Amino acid sequence: MTTPVDLEQLGRRFLSAQMRFSSLQGQAHELGTQKSKLSRDISLAKARIELAPQVTEVFNYLQEKAHAKAVGEFEALLTAFVDDVVPEAGSIRLELGTERGAPALDIRLDNNGDLEDILDGNGGGLTNVVVTGLTYAARSRTSTRPVVVLDEPDCWLKASRVPAFTNVIAEVANPRVLPDGTLYHGCQTLMISHNDLSLMSEGAHIHAVQLDMEIESFADRIGAEVRYVGAPTERAYVVFVPGRGKSRDVVEVRYRDDSAPLSPDSEEDALRAGYPYVESLEGGRAWASTDDVGVRWVEAENLRRHVKTRIELSSGLNVLSGDINGGKSTLFITAFRAMAYGESDDTMIRHGADEFVVRLGLENEVVLEMVRQRKGSPKVLFRRYDSAAEFKAGKPTHQGPQEKKGSAPKFITEVLRINRVDDLDIQLRSQKMPVFLLNESASRRAQLLSVGKESGLLQELIEKHRQSLRTDRDNIKRDEVDLNQVSCKLRALAPLSGISALVDIMQALQVDAENAQATLRATRELVARMGPLQSRVSFLAGHEEGLRTDIAVPAIQDTTALKLLINRLESNQGKALLPMPGALPALPKLHDTTALFDLMRKLKRCTMYSSAVGVVPAVPQVPELKNPLDLKSLVEKLERQAASVKTLEAGATTLVKEEKQADTDLHSLMDSLGVCPVCNKPFEEVH
Repeated sequence: MTTPVDLEQLGRRFLSAQMRFSSLQGQAHELGTQKSKLSRDISLAKARIELAPQVTEVFNYLQEKAHAKAVGEFEALLTAFVDDVVPEAGSIRLELGTERGAPALDIRLDNNGDLEDILDGNGGGLTNVVVTGLTYAARSRTSTRPVVVLDEPDCWLKASRVPAFTNVIAEVANPRVLPDGTLYHGCQTLMISHNDLSLMSEGAHIHAVQLDMEIESFADRIGAEVRYVGAPTERAYVVFVPGRGKSRDVVEVRYRDDSAPLSPDSEEDALRAGYPYVESLEGGRAWASTDDVGVRWVEAENLRRHVKTRIELSSGLNVLSGDINGGKSTLFITAFRAMAYGESDDTMIRHGADEFVVRLGLENEVVLEMVRQRKGSPKVLFRRYDSAAEFKAGKPTHQGPQEKKGSAPKFITEVLRINRVDDLDIQLRSQKMPVFLLNESASRRAQLLSVGKESGLLQELIEKHRQSLRTDRDNIKRDEVDLNQVSCKLRALAPLSGISALVDIMQALQVDAENAQATLRATRELVARMGPLQSRVSFLAGHEEGLRTDIAVPAIQDTTALKLLINRLESNQGKALLPMPGALPALPKLHDTTALFDLMRKLKRCTMYSSAVGVVPAVPQVPELKNPLDLKSLVEKLERQAASVKTLEAGATTLVKEEKQADTDLHSLMDSLGVCPVCNKPFEEVH
């Protein structure tokens, strides 16, 4: 007898073996992928290490090119400045290196092969020349307005070198057409000089600050009239008072008490100090168009020595000369700093004046205005007019106070574009800061001149390459150990390839066994169904003859007529239920009911009247009269109280009107002041 086999149990065991085999296959595949990756990484790392010397040479070559590109232009510019002004001094050498990983720039003088320090190893004249070149170089690396103000950059030069120095500046400042046909716009330069004007280059627009000693003559010069205030004395303040509406501007002489001792300040004796004005001497140039970028004019009112002074500027180089302490720096340095940086204080207001005003005219008829008051609020106010019509009408496009000390509003800076760069003033070169950039660190010079970025990037790349090589060496050691371990595991899993064929055979045998089991199960079900059918077979065999007799089929008749009759009966069923015509009831006869309706309405009223009779009480008795004196006194008291109430209401109405008027006056005062006179902050809106 054959032992029965539990095919289901065998299937579970085979499935478990399959899952284990699949897991091992997955591990083998992952180990194979890991081995390929490790082998590739090791090969690439070894290749990078082998190519490291060639890569280093490429980096060195690129660094040399980047260095030449970064500093070559500056070396050429500065050397050209030196060659044109001090040709025997030598040439400029820029040495680009690094400090703490950042680019660093050293500036040296190459004197026949010997490098010298420009600041400490040479005279002031050479320093001035180099500093001027550095100023233009630094500005060219920014997005600021192409304008530079130089305060006596030629102060340490010999008179014989001034023409060459001015000519070099004119080459940089003046617009011109280059040989290739392109237009070089230049960098507008406002230069203050104390040297002989005859030494200046023909390319400069020469201005001079002059003094008019006669007040009447000065007033005529600026189109104003003279007004005298107070009892005449030996001393007076002389200030400018702008006209209002159609009235003329006024030069006002405000006499002072001459009993007080004189101070060293010349403005104590303003009547004999003279009044500055600017005269254009030669070299003036017309602007090509209204949209050419540049400062058209500068105007100052009651600013230090200036009562009212205006200077008309040209594109390119403008030179302003005049006596010492004549107000040159006030027009070019003080005025520009006040407008661009918001630098001002009350000492800048001319003695005896209430405020000073600075105005700058720009391209496209834009006018910028700054006002500082000695008293009042806001203390400092900026205005911008975007057209000549707005300026003439006194209607600014933008207006606002100084947001914080030492700053200008955004609507001023966005059109003026004179800004400090990294807290260094590049464009407004004061005489008090003559060693621009030379006294800065090498790394700060590189930062401000925006040089060395490419070289610095290459230095970072070189350092990263060195780190990459060190990482490659470490990774090779680690990956080779991992590769050895992976290879050992793969060798242990090598028999899996042979087992794979056995698994396929087992899967085929399992399918055959499952098919055989299904056939056996179907056979058993058939045998089980044949048992009950055996008795039915025997019964049918005994009655075989009777079953062979033909069965009579009933005859089918036409039922159409019957169907029509039934339909007619159904349709007439409702009619059969109706009563006969002779049994219908007679309809009532209708009559006019108007009289009946009126009668019913009268009866209704009579009913209400009769019912009300029982409810009405007897006739009321006449009231007893009392003494009315008490009532009279009470009425009089009420009248007095009513009069008092009316008086109080009138007083309340007056108080409400006074409160509304006070509130209106408060809002008007706040609107006129703009900001709090104590803290200089804008008022909060009051509802």
